[in-house]
Amino acid sequence: MKKRKLLSAFFSVCLVVAALSAVMCLNVFAADSDEARNELKGYIEYVTQADGYRYAATDSAGNLMDCAKIIANPNVSGQFIAVYHTYTSGVGRVNMATSTDLTTWTFVTSLAGSSGANATQPTIIAVGSGFMTAWEQEPNNYIKVSYYSSWVNLQSGTTARTKDLPRQQSTYAEGTPHFYSATSTSADIGFHYYANGTNDRQARGTLTGFSSTGAGTWTSSKQTTIDDSILYWMTQWGLPTNRNIGDRDYISYDNYEFLFIEGCGNNSNFGDWRTFLYDPQTGNADYCDIQTHQGCIAFANPTITRTTFNGHDTLIMTLFVPTENNPAAEKGTLIYYRYIDGTTPTPTPTPSSINLALNKTATANQYVSGETPAKAVDSSVTNNSKWCSTASGDKWLCVDLGATYNVSRWVVKHAGAGGESTTYNTKNFKLQRSTDGSTWYDVEAVTNNTASITDRTVTSFSARYVRLYITQAEQSANNAARIYEFEAYAP
Repeated sequence: MKKRKLLSAFFSVCLVVAALSAVMCLNVFAADSDEARNELKGYIEYVTQADGYRYAATDSAGNLMDCAKIIANPNVSGQFIAVYHTYTSGVGRVNMATSTDLTTWTFVTSLAGSSGANATQPTIIAVGSGFMTAWEQEPNNYIKVSYYSSWVNLQSGTTARTKDLPRQQSTYAEGTPHFYSATSTSADIGFHYYANGTNDRQARGTLTGFSSTGAGTWTSSKQTTIDDSILYWMTQWGLPTNRNIGDRDYISYDNYEFLFIEGCGNNSNFGDWRTFLYDPQTGNADYCDIQTHQGCIAFANPTITRTTFNGHDTLIMTLFVPTENNPAAEKGTLIYYRYIDGTTPTPTPTPSSINLALNKTATANQYVSGETPAKAVDSSVTNNSKWCSTASGDKWLCVDLGATYNVSRWVVKHAGAGGESTTYNTKNFKLQRSTDGSTWYDVEAVTNNTASITDRTVTSFSARYVRLYITQAEQSANNAARIYEFEAYAP
């Protein structure tokens, strides 16, 4: 890791996290890496601006390409290699495929995995004309490293040597490896460990003297600065700090180091995973507000590679899109790439945060049986998941954010967003705020709306409660309000 570079003037915003019984500090200052980090983040966030992409990626054999890591093949010009895992009949296998267009993949071989010995979460790095791979091996969840001396041997799955890395940071599990760097006999590896059998945290280790199967010395240590950078966001969003910080990938960009990393994971809901860009130069992380074509909000297992494709300097990103909280058409592994030579990344939007209203307590002055207020804050616009009110006169939907937050953006998804006739889209309504749930103040009014989605940015305000107040629920009448989602975002 490079040492943190500070300007002469800086300040620290310190957060006291009672659950940790410690003080976490987020350093806020102008750092040399800021420009590079913001540029890289802009490229990562906009799948909608990608030069190429594929949702729900599979290989030619129909295997799901879960948690794919892609690199250029140094032995075959214009060819790319992906390693990924696929579960078949309950068995997790590390598979490999090749591609020349980054979207169509030809299955080559399975590298690992058998009944009772699942192999998952693989990664790969080119080492000269050979390759180093690593994955999470079961049973007992540890990291296994393999070296293949040539492309021919990788295609056949013939290893030159392997090593099972002993768990050092957890007696429960260690996994999701990625490479910082490697040679044919050594490797610098990042990974997660299952801390105290309760949550995933970050670690890093070095393997040296890997000259034959089983040989070599493995030394690892916890990476608490990475953990703290993601815990900061959990605290900001009012989430419990015992959530997981898991998979990540390394990239060097404009001579600075960065990690593309997942965090906020909830063991009982994969829809809570989010992604961040961690900056080792500052010790801070930025939330990545990924924009997909159908509006996914949950992402996991991020990878990133910088390479040359079609004559362009290119960034290749992959993300696992969970079923939970995401449109069905985009779930699975997402592969997308951006040309970065002579282009300007899409600027990161100012309102870049998690939906503060998601799964919070919602109430209303009336609702139709089965179409409750809670369905307007569940992130789903499918299967008729909406709040519907047929109350006479004005109608309202209130969300208790659970704590006082600054809010600068609000979103309403009307009938058309859920597949109903746009004649049912809410016509006249306003956003209101309150600190106590009793006294309300108008924030902004919308009149003569016809759109299926209202997405508004406002001057930041402080509130614990936000309310959607409807004065005309349909385009030509005021019979029924149909709200599929009501969202609020921090600055």
